[in-house]
Amino acid sequence: MRSWPLSMRWWLGFAFALVAAGTAVAVAQGMANRSEKAFREDAERRAVEQSVAAATAVRRALPRGNVDDAIEAVSTRRRLALFLFDSEGNPVSADRTAQTELDAVPGAKVAVDAAIDGRRYVRSYEQGRVTVVALPMPWDQASALLTYSLQPGYGTTMTMIRDQIASAVGWAILLGGLAGLLIATLIARRLRRIAKAARAIEGGDFSLRIDSRLADEIGMLAESFDRMRVRLQGSFEGIQTERLRLRRTLERLDQGVLTIDPDLRVEAANQAALRLLEGLAEGEALPDPWPDFPLRGFCADLFGAETDVCRARVAPDPDRSYTLYGIPAGEGFRTALLVVTDVSSLELLERAEREFVANAAHELRTPVAAISGAVEVLKQ
Repeated sequence: MRSWPLSMRWWLGFAFALVAAGTAVAVAQGMANRSEKAFREDAERRAVEQSVAAATAVRRALPRGNVDDAIEAVSTRRRLALFLFDSEGNPVSADRTAQTELDAVPGAKVAVDAAIDGRRYVRSYEQGRVTVVALPMPWDQASALLTYSLQPGYGTTMTMIRDQIASAVGWAILLGGLAGLLIATLIARRLRRIAKAARAIEGGDFSLRIDSRLADEIGMLAESFDRMRVRLQGSFEGIQTERLRLRRTLERLDQGVLTIDPDLRVEAANQAALRLLEGLAEGEALPDPWPDFPLRGFCADLFGAETDVCRARVAPDPDRSYTLYGIPAGEGFRTALLVVTDVSSLELLERAEREFVANAAHELRTPVAAISGAVEVLKQ
């Protein structure tokens, strides 16, 4: 799976901006809702006060004239549309007052039913521009008074508030993003020092030290990483020392020693092996230097399951002779060992001994036969 390179300072800054945006929007929405609720309650309170005052004025005006005249006079003076209803919810006043039709009043039936039941009904519309109030009226002439008032409303004020809130949210997002970018840059810079040291260790360089000025989590990580660097440096130096010691030991041997991986590539070989096997080179494929002996096949068997130590004797020509010992890789390992010993001089010595014994036996056989014949003649 392909990973996309993205610096921490960018995505962490973006995360800070998102958090700031979410917080600012939540706070702004809460402030806007509370402000709108306060404006609405204030508009409804003023409308109720006007409606109660209008009800009192209507009660006083009714004895001096008929219902419609009293309603019209109070409506004109109070700048309210007033409607009276009986206990059945039927209007007992004109359907039009203060240039407002009864059918144009929103929620009129619900408001009147609530007032007839003895409950006060108040509701504003169009952001406080229109407020409908219904009051129970325990009179003989009417049971409910419905008022419809027009006020300046709070729409313009809420628009200004929302604009200010939007500006504040924008600044909060910008500042949150900048703060996140700054914090992420500082964190990323400290992590880059650790990553740089890790790349150096990967390349075999243990000299790059990691210093941490803060004792926070990243500082503790840097200190732990630096302790690991020191320990790894000591371990690798010990391994290098042992490797050089083993290499010197192998170079002193007369036998050729080489290690082979499962792909039959030479991992390491001493000088004796390079001298005895023609075409041998470290890091290259194992050659087959002898036409009459499959060296690669012999070594391939060393990677089989439950393979024992293999031994073979090779004589490419009358003057050269070698013994081969193959040590299998074993379970869980990927390296087999091959030891090549030049026994040509030993073969020549054994051949010379055999020839000497044969010649000596022949030379000794001739005088013994003559002596035996003379003894026989003397006996006769």
